Amino acid sequence: MKQRLAFLLFTLLGLTFEGFAQVSVQGRILGQSDKQPIVAALVTLTPISGGSAHQAISNEEGKFSLSISGCDSAWLRVRSLGSEPYSKKISTREPSLHTIYLSSSNSKLKEVIVEAPSITQRGDTLTYVNGQFKTADDRVLADVLRRLPGVDVADNGRIMYQGKPISKFYVEGLDMMQGRYGIITNNLDVNKIASIQVLERHQPVRMLQGVERPSTAAINIRLQRSSLGAFFATIKLGATLPIEGFSNQLSLMRFARTQQNLLVTKQDNTGRRLSDELGNHYGTEQYMPLSILSASISRPPFSNPSLRFNNDWYVAFSNLVRIDSLATLNLNILRESSREDREETLIRQIYTLGKTSREIREFTQGREQVSNWDVSLDYESNRSTSYLKNKLQFIKQRESLTGESTQEGEGVPIALSVPRFILSNRLTWLRSSGRGRYEFDWSAGLSKSTQDLSLTNLDDLIFERLNVPTAIGQVSARQHAHYQKLGTSLSLTRSIDYDKLSLQYFASAEGTAHKLATELSLHELDGSMQLPSAGTNDICQYEGQLSTGLELKYKGITRLDLSARIPLVGRIVRVAGKNYHRLNVLPSLSAKYEFNPRYSLSLELNTRTNEQDILQEARGYILSSRHYLRQGSGRGLSNYAGNSTLLLSIRYPRQGHFYVFWYNGEYEHQREIARLEYLGGLVATNYYAFSHNNHAQQLGGSANWHIKRLRLQTRLGATYSYRQNYMDIEGSVQQQDTQGYTLGGGLQWTPSKYFSANYNFEYGHTSYDFGTLNSELDRLHHTFNTSVGFSARLRLSLNLYNANYHLLQSKYNVWLTGIKLSYKVSKSCEAIIEGSNLLNKRSLGIHRQSDREVQ
Repeated sequence: MKQRLAFLLFTLLGLTFEGFAQVSVQGRILGQSDKQPIVAALVTLTPISGGSAHQAISNEEGKFSLSISGCDSAWLRVRSLGSEPYSKKISTREPSLHTIYLSSSNSKLKEVIVEAPSITQRGDTLTYVNGQFKTADDRVLADVLRRLPGVDVADNGRIMYQGKPISKFYVEGLDMMQGRYGIITNNLDVNKIASIQVLERHQPVRMLQGVERPSTAAINIRLQRSSLGAFFATIKLGATLPIEGFSNQLSLMRFARTQQNLLVTKQDNTGRRLSDELGNHYGTEQYMPLSILSASISRPPFSNPSLRFNNDWYVAFSNLVRIDSLATLNLNILRESSREDREETLIRQIYTLGKTSREIREFTQGREQVSNWDVSLDYESNRSTSYLKNKLQFIKQRESLTGESTQEGEGVPIALSVPRFILSNRLTWLRSSGRGRYEFDWSAGLSKSTQDLSLTNLDDLIFERLNVPTAIGQVSARQHAHYQKLGTSLSLTRSIDYDKLSLQYFASAEGTAHKLATELSLHELDGSMQLPSAGTNDICQYEGQLSTGLELKYKGITRLDLSARIPLVGRIVRVAGKNYHRLNVLPSLSAKYEFNPRYSLSLELNTRTNEQDILQEARGYILSSRHYLRQGSGRGLSNYAGNSTLLLSIRYPRQGHFYVFWYNGEYEHQREIARLEYLGGLVATNYYAFSHNNHAQQLGGSANWHIKRLRLQTRLGATYSYRQNYMDIEGSVQQQDTQGYTLGGGLQWTPSKYFSANYNFEYGHTSYDFGTLNSELDRLHHTFNTSVGFSARLRLSLNLYNANYHLLQSKYNVWLTGIKLSYKVSKSCEAIIEGSNLLNKRSLGIHRQSDREVQ
């Protein structure tokens, strides 16, 4: 009897478990006509036998998933705005997968006005609705980005969020430009954009998501549904009156989820420096050669669109293909050319130890030309268990300068040519293993650079520096410098993850070889004096570095990210027949605590060696101008530096209020015995004591307010900095103190689509104390823009710009005005007429005085 009862009870329990078993119902919703996923469709599953209904929302891929129990069949219903309702009876005895096609609805809805929120937040993602921030004057994506609360765009195009540069820039989830996102932000039509997403604490590597949370953010651009997968083009043709300036553009773009294409070409000689669009803002450039350009001419302190000195053009081609759902192949080709004409009057005060000062007045005019090729091929496989990325890059550059420098009535022709060649490759591979992962990183690169510099009709000062007799007749100098660098590095990392702790063990090796060959020759043109014979010199430097260490990340406290890195670095350098060894421990600490989603506090402490190779100052081997022979830096006995950063972030994303306060401190110490000097026209190594201490402090804050009711946005920022530089050269002590502050802010008001106004200002004051010399610098910039729309087609804009600059005897107070009339001929065509008093090389005379201490 007991056995029968037990069997019956077991059978009933089994029936009970079977009756309440969960059954999964999954599917995907597509449009009947275009077969595209339908997002945010409402899916309802209702048991036929009665009971509560189950609901789900389709995701970005149109997919949904539901679970149901206690019934044999149910009604599956789908509703979506703009589509006909869908209903079907399905069996729920076992899991099922459905593909549902919705046909478009022809029924008209009553007019309903809904005001959508301008900023929404979902987890770590902020979404800015483009239509809430776009104005009638906006043409490209960069115009809207500058208006988003919490987002700042620097003059060079770098995008900052909450005071830090972004780590990634996506369009529909794909990073095609690999850091050169200025090409997209300055050319993508603003009307093609649906929203702009800020991905806070974004981790681009899938296998590290949930394991490592970076402190930086990324930006993702979401396009309008009609623009996704479609080709769209922009053509701009512009000319000045009189016909001497041109501004032209052709842009072809296509962004889809499986392939993206871009072709942009621009030409401009109206003052807009196109090179500002082409910078790589990820900071991943590898094995760039040392700059040995020596006869450059500086720019006056005005905004780039105010200067008619340039003639720029570039062609950019990019093609990204998604090989599968998690792997991409990306090709980027960039061709750039730039030409700038400069004129400058310079007053230099020269000081020498034990001698009186000497004033030199110099007028320089010349033409600087730059020509670049940049080709890169990137492969990336981003999976949940492995990550692989390889970047192959080829760069070819050429810089040249021709002109004449006039001092005291004597002209010195200058000719300079600097070609460069760079080839590099970097491979990164990560693989999950048990409770952790392995990481392998290898890079190699070769760079070459050559410089030919010729000067004629040299003056007495350069012969005084060369320790040769003063010239009687005309003398010319020619210098040839050839630099090569070959390097490779390899690193291995093993990571182990525990419940509250993550450990990383790492080891790396690096080797680099440098070679610099120089030749200096002097030629007396009329044979009236004896000059030193031509000299040549080759210097090679070989570097090796081994490092190993441990990194700990503690996750035991909620909302606290704490990590410490302790590397042991050994370095050996052989140069000029001598070996230099160094062993350093360079710890670093990083901590971030989120009090709540609105408040966070982060702290970073870092130490480093301020390694500066002898070849780092390659300009020490050439004539930096026709007046000086620069000395390069040498190898130090002790050399280290450290910095600390404290950042407080306060944010109310939905209200559009962002606040950032920071403190940054730096300290550097350097003690050397080796310096480079010219001896008889050659480069040689001289040994004497030299010590250098430098410490700096900076604090500041910024605030952004977005007042939606008034359609008003304000920005305000302030910074204070102090730097002290202390040098001891063979008992000769010098100290330089620099301190200053900067105030800046702006207002953006858009009360209606027919009117907008924008005002920005920046004021800065800096004081310098160097020995017995002291000077102060004051600068003040104002910018005011307003736009009035007389109709949906006709619009008038007014621009005012003021630059006030005061340093010693140098004073600028320039007002620039501009007016623009635009008429929208059709939906895809617009005519623009602009007028302004732009500065050019014939209308602007610049007089600048600088104090310089020469040992």
